[in-house]
Amino acid sequence: MSVAWTLLSILSPLLLSALPTRRFAAWVMVLAALPALLLAIAYPVEQVHLEWLMLGVRLGLDDTGRGFLGASALVWLLSGAYAASQPGMPSDGSRFRLFFLLAMSGNFTLILAQDMLTFYLGFTLMGLSAYGLVAHHRGEAAQRAGRSYLIWTLCGELLLFSALLLLVAQTGETDFASLRGLDSPPLAAGLLILGFGIKLALPGLHFWLPASYAAAPAAAAAVLSGPMISTGLLGWLRFLPPGQTTSLPWQEGLILIGLLGLVLGVGLGLLQHEPKRVLAYSSIGKMGLLVSGYGVLLADPASAPWLTPALVLFTLHHLLVKSALFLGLDLHARGRAQGWVWFGLGLLGLALIGAPFTSGALAKAGILAALPSHSEWFGLWLSMASTGTTLLMGRLAYLLRKRQGTPISSGWQAWMAWALGVVSVLAFPYLLATPFSDLSGGLPLLLGVLLSWLMWRYRPQGWTWPARVFALRIPGHSLDDRWFALKRLAQGYAGSTQIRDWFYASWHHSVQLLKPTASPHKGETWSRTGPLWLSLIGLLWLAMVLGH
Repeated sequence: MSVAWTLLSILSPLLLSALPTRRFAAWVMVLAALPALLLAIAYPVEQVHLEWLMLGVRLGLDDTGRGFLGASALVWLLSGAYAASQPGMPSDGSRFRLFFLLAMSGNFTLILAQDMLTFYLGFTLMGLSAYGLVAHHRGEAAQRAGRSYLIWTLCGELLLFSALLLLVAQTGETDFASLRGLDSPPLAAGLLILGFGIKLALPGLHFWLPASYAAAPAAAAAVLSGPMISTGLLGWLRFLPPGQTTSLPWQEGLILIGLLGLVLGVGLGLLQHEPKRVLAYSSIGKMGLLVSGYGVLLADPASAPWLTPALVLFTLHHLLVKSALFLGLDLHARGRAQGWVWFGLGLLGLALIGAPFTSGALAKAGILAALPSHSEWFGLWLSMASTGTTLLMGRLAYLLRKRQGTPISSGWQAWMAWALGVVSVLAFPYLLATPFSDLSGGLPLLLGVLLSWLMWRYRPQGWTWPARVFALRIPGHSLDDRWFALKRLAQGYAGSTQIRDWFYASWHHSVQLLKPTASPHKGETWSRTGPLWLSLIGLLWLAMVLGH
């Protein structure tokens, strides 16, 4: 029976995507996710071999895949219900439904895949179909974000395909079992790290993410920030299992670049003026922490039996919380039942921070318990990440308080979908473990709350100065438009005179950034608040390091 459900989990979104537009056709987005959710919950592990298809398709569900499939299917189901329940669905809702179902099928395929080629096909289907979700709106910003997403996605898939060819040439097999106990070619390992690193938004590979999250509709942003971004870690666990790359220098590099991603996510997130972008940079920070943890895992393969499940648990926690947060932001923008929305967003924010008795606390406790003895320093970074996330949630609350939404009707089904998402986050730790009473995560939370309150009280717009210096913006372009500015430079400034003029204008603009200028907020001027806050946060984090 599980064989039929395995195939149905992949095929149902594909088949339902061909359903002609009807009154209730939008609700097939909910129906399509049900087989995968039931498979993850109710059916035992069973391997499916289709030797006649391609080079031999192998599907299955190990413990890691079961967790990813269950959490991902739940988010796809709730996001589909949220999108389908919106009154007056856009006239091109059928186009959104098509791309949504194709991306869902690709996500389920790569989770169930037990061979490299099937994983790649699912990864490609999911990545390319998500372009239609990012560029769903007709505006210029959405189209530009869609092009950026597509460029980075194609680069990632090209890197992954090149690595796949190298691995097949070495092993002569396509199944993941052939990779266990073997050292990957250095080039293949590097390609895999870069390919999946784009999906995980590593520093320098993250430029597509903030604009994509900001441009996508709420349901699309929920699946982008949840099931899709988490596939980067799953890809590493499949293609680069612990113990395979012990002879390669990737471990230390992943640890350092992951910590850099954490700092980058928190630092840039505090400079944003749009709630969605704050959550986007929060994802970059969380993925940086996850990447650093994976580097620790590669450096000490003996810890794999304990650290691998802990990292998977952390990923699933982030998957559920961040998806629910994006749906909650959309409900807040619709301006109804603001008290309940604030209450739900507060609970989700506490879980993302890692407050005691939440799924975040459980995920952090699991990582701390599984760390090797020589990697206890990672616990300090977990505490710093909690403080940074608290600051980001404070920034988010400040922006939401300033932007009260205009009342727009929402179907009760949308509220029910979001409520189920919040309940799943609250119930997550109690479904997986005995309720615990570890209060060690309270200190970073309190420190972050104190800093957030002070920043709120003493004009957070004082961050204008560090925003100007850190962004190093090219004239006429915003913080997230550097990629397009460089592209225009390459395309439109071919002549030497134009290039010289552009560099002169850029240098002059950079000098002007250091001068006191009017704040973009009416009635406010540049002050010393930004540099003082940077110094204060640095001193407090230094105190935490010394205290640890």
